[in-house]
This record gives sequence, C-alpha cells and structure tokens, in this order.
Amino acid sequence: MKAVRCIDGRMQLCDVPRPVPGDGQVLVTVASAGICSSDLHMARLGLLDPQVTVGHEIAGRLADGTPVVVEPVTPCGQRCDFCDGGDYNLCPTSVRQVLGIGADGGMAEYVAADAAGIVPLGGIDDRIADASLVEPLAVCVHGLRLAGSGAGAGRRRILVIGGGALGLCAAAAARHDGAEVAVLARHEAQRAAADRLGAAEPDGGRYDLVVDAAGTPEALAEAARRARRGGTLLLLANYWGTDIVLPGGSVMFKELRILTGIMYGRGTSGRDIEAAAGILEANPEVARALVTHRFPLDAVDEAFDVAARRAEGAIKVVLDPTAS
Repeated sequence: MKAVRCIDGRMQLCDVPRPVPGDGQVLVTVASAGICSSDLHMARLGLLDPQVTVGHEIAGRLADGTPVVVEPVTPCGQRCDFCDGGDYNLCPTSVRQVLGIGADGGMAEYVAADAAGIVPLGGIDDRIADASLVEPLAVCVHGLRLAGSGAGAGRRRILVIGGGALGLCAAAAARHDGAEVAVLARHEAQRAAADRLGAAEPDGGRYDLVVDAAGTPEALAEAARRARRGGTLLLLANYWGTDIVLPGGSVMFKELRILTGIMYGRGTSGRDIEAAAGILEANPEVARALVTHRFPLDAVDEAFDVAARRAEGAIKVVLDPTAS
C-alpha cells in the first residue's frame, strides 16, 4: 500500500505492506490525515524514524463502514498510575507508541490502531474528510480543561495568540464552551478564519485566560502583557528545543498562573478526543474555516511544501488517501 515516510528529512511516498492488526487492534481505512506543524518541525529536526509511517491526525472507516477518528495515543494497558488516572499522555510507554511517531501512522491507505483509541463518529458520516481535525481539537479541549475553561465555564474572556490551526482550534473549542474569544492572528487568511469562527480581534482590555498557540518568546511576552492580574497563561504550542523565557515583570507582579498542555487524556466528563468530536459534529463551520488545502497521497511533497507556507494562506492541509 501507499504510505508516507520521512527519509533524509523529506516526506516521501513509499510502498509498504498493508498492516495486519495485532491483538486489541482494528484496521482502519484512512479517509483523511492532517499535516500538523509538529510533523514539519520533527522532519526539520530529524526526529522522525524513516521506518515509521507519519501522521497522527487520522480519520477513516472500520471494515463495516463505521466512520471513526483514531486517537493516536492510548493507555499503555499496564495499569500504570498515569493511565489509570486518565493522564495517558504522560505515560512514557504510551508516548513511545504514538501513531505517526513511534508506530505507523495515518498518512497511508490503511492504519492498524488500538481498539481503545477508536472514536465512532455520529453525525458527521458525510464529513469524514474533515474529521482528522478532531485530533488538534482534542489538544485544545485538553488544555482548556486543565485551565478550568471547559464545558460550563461561562463567559470568560479568552485571548488566543496565534492564528494557525492550533490557535483556531482553541478558539473553536472555547467558543463552543460559551467563552468570549479573541484571536491575535498574523496572516490575513488566519484572521478571516477566526472571523468565521466568531472570534473577535483583540481589544484594549485584559483577558482571564491567554492561550499561546504560537510558541515564540514574542508570543509569550504578548500573552503575559494581555493577561489580567491573577489571570492564566496556557502554553499549547510546542517550543521545539527553544527555552521558554518568561517575562518576569508581568508574570510576577500580576501573579499569573502558568499551565502547559500536551496531547489529551481523560477527565471526569470523559475523553478529550470524544469531546472534540462533539465540537466538530456540532459546528461544521470549524472545518470550513480551517481546511484550506487537500491533496492525494501522491502529492505529499507538494502538500508539505504548501503546509509550510502560512503567509500564502495555508491553515490546515489534509491528505486524502482515497483521492488520485
């Protein structure tokens, strides 16, 4: 079958054997696989194994046709404290097995996935090509849950710094929960997408929660400046080997609470990825606003080049293994 692997720092289409599901696994026919900024960074830094198929934003169908999303990180199954508590994103064993990084991922015609990581999709059967967005939405659901801004949080003022796919997913998740949301975006296409999601431009006031979805020292300094006294900074973007430098004056004198979020897990109300699927199901405009480009697997080289050119309008680039 066709699959995408990172060889010599470049994504290449390869012919590999069709996966055979092991114990506790199911075979998924992939319908969409999103290109994450993490894929771009890991390729640049040489962190991707050339023997592993990339792609952790995955949607597809089971053998009986059921539309599903694949959660690429699942509990280790060894009854560790992290996994038992719902924090399997912090389990060293689970992290090493993440699809697309430690095990074959979804930029392929088929993927073998743990049955425990399968999320059936209810009302978006006809939108399966958009459903790979559930994974980045889950990252944001998780972070907002940690920050106490999840379901039922009410009309808190939230600012998202960064108008890429992660930032816009954070805005969509916060809007879904009823918050007043603004997005500070760099590019015109990002601003237009934020408008479609109902996220305003930042005003001159201060915010209860500021989300850093850009991952730069400048973004973090701006986040601290925009936060209210006693507010919260939520760092969702990965810094990829760069030190996180906090603006001491704002952080200390405002007594800011600083949180980080990585991947997703399970809270008292259920799995973050299930909540994310509910957001996409409830709001088709999320996919319309975020998905800017679609490519077949055969065009993977062009797809990754486009994904890296955000100034030219790319937000979320999706690979469709069923297209030709």
